[in-house]
Amino acid sequence: MRSCPPGEVSANAGEKAGVGRTCFAPPVVTPDPRAAWQRGLVAVWSLVLVGLVLGPALGPGYVLSYDMVWVRDLAVRADVLGLGSGLPRAVPSDAWVAVLDEVVPGMLLQKLVLLGMLLGGALGIDRVLAGLGVVSRLAAVTLWCWNPFVVERLVLGHWPVLLGYAALPWVLLGATRWRATGRAPWWLPLPVLLGSLSVSAGLATSLVLLSGLVLGPGERRLWARGALLASAAQAPWLVSGLLHVRDAVSDPAAARLFALSGEGPLPGPLAALTLGGVWNAEVVPVSRTGPASLVALLALAPLLVLGVRRARREAIVVAVPWAPLVLLWAVGWLLAVLTWAAPGPVGLLAGVVPGGGVLRDGSRLLVLCVPLLVVLVAVAVAGQVGSLLALKYLPQRWIRWGTAALTAWVGGRLLLNL
Repeated sequence: MRSCPPGEVSANAGEKAGVGRTCFAPPVVTPDPRAAWQRGLVAVWSLVLVGLVLGPALGPGYVLSYDMVWVRDLAVRADVLGLGSGLPRAVPSDAWVAVLDEVVPGMLLQKLVLLGMLLGGALGIDRVLAGLGVVSRLAAVTLWCWNPFVVERLVLGHWPVLLGYAALPWVLLGATRWRATGRAPWWLPLPVLLGSLSVSAGLATSLVLLSGLVLGPGERRLWARGALLASAAQAPWLVSGLLHVRDAVSDPAAARLFALSGEGPLPGPLAALTLGGVWNAEVVPVSRTGPASLVALLALAPLLVLGVRRARREAIVVAVPWAPLVLLWAVGWLLAVLTWAAPGPVGLLAGVVPGGGVLRDGSRLLVLCVPLLVVLVAVAVAGQVGSLLALKYLPQRWIRWGTAALTAWVGGRLLLNL
């Protein structure tokens, strides 16, 4: 067995087999004959979830909701390419749609985008958690597809943001493999491009890529090549923004309107812990405006605490290092709370620095918080949940399935409002 560089450990197969830790990547594990059907079960469950969440949106016709304005045939014009007189707010997403709907009918293209922005992310987070049990992975994809961030951004029509959300776990996986082997996976540019169809999504994707390359075990000098890949993916809106730099500032007073907001009895920072807090009250699920939002927090918080405790005590390792997950959560939550606590300075930044208005929408930054939250919940479900609930006399299998059902119930409360 290979020796490990400091800090490198594999998935938990070594511990289960009673041997020492193996290297982080590529993991040295014995193939599990159950892996194929487990992946299939998670994929089927993910597809069921996506079908339930989207529902009639997958039927005939175009889905029109706030910023999601889809037409039969979007012509390739100067403003679509970001070369018009107006500020390019939909670059390069509109350009991609204009090109692709020449090949795929516009209606079908929208359905594929709707499916991909939820199903792709669910399959990605399942790959991140491949070393855990199937029940914990089912709970994880449930939380990935059913959470306030997804619901609120879906109603707002922010499909480029949700495509970036779907690309996020794949970018983490690609960056981890790149750092471990010294070679970028051939497929990595695709999720980076899909995650860069808007300014905010592109910035989040770039941060995810660079954090995965800078932190964790493996080669430490890849950040320059990672920055080059990220810059190439952001080039369309960067060039377009430079052409409209004088128009790229916004009204400082608008920062208060777009700041992180409270939901029900939860103030902004606590709403952000449960991935809520959108500025537009009209898109908030009804269940989030009452005591149910507090119940969701009380259900989620013990799982997160248990996940942290088990990850530290048992040295749980998933397919990506913990360091970038923690960094991304901290950046996303702190920036979101900053818009709630200090909207004045955020507005001043947006009014002076071109492009600074991207930071105004506080809850949109919570996309960076989702991976760590979902992974911790999965680790908690896979662990000794009975020690938290004082139900040690029950079989662990019962406890795990019960915790998975609790996670599904919390998501189901959101589903009822779609």
